[in-house]
Amino acid sequence: MFNVSSYLYPIYQDVGTPGVLLFTLPVMWFSHRRFRQAKTAKNFSQIASYAVLYFCAFFSFFVNFWFYLPVIFQLVFLPFLSRLAEAMVSEQRRSAVRLEIPGAGHFRSPA
Repeated sequence: MFNVSSYLYPIYQDVGTPGVLLFTLPVMWFSHRRFRQAKTAKNFSQIASYAVLYFCAFFSFFVNFWFYLPVIFQLVFLPFLSRLAEAMVSEQRRSAVRLEIPGAGHFRSPA
């Protein structure tokens, strides 16, 4: 026997070869979908979600990061927190425009 196993070994022990395929194929599909969205993304959520999936794929050779609760938490709450942050920023911009603050949102050099 080998003394090193991949992250798929616990899945193989639980559900065998069909379970490994049923786990790997949807994960690959979802990761590729997020990659294509992140390439054209205009918001933080899509880019950060792909970054989490990339981390799992890149570092999950010996340890299965796919089932860690922080990863699941990030994938579930990143879209929600991103929408909340974008709403707060747009509200701040609207209030700055209403108050007619000169130079709001623009960088001025100290000279």
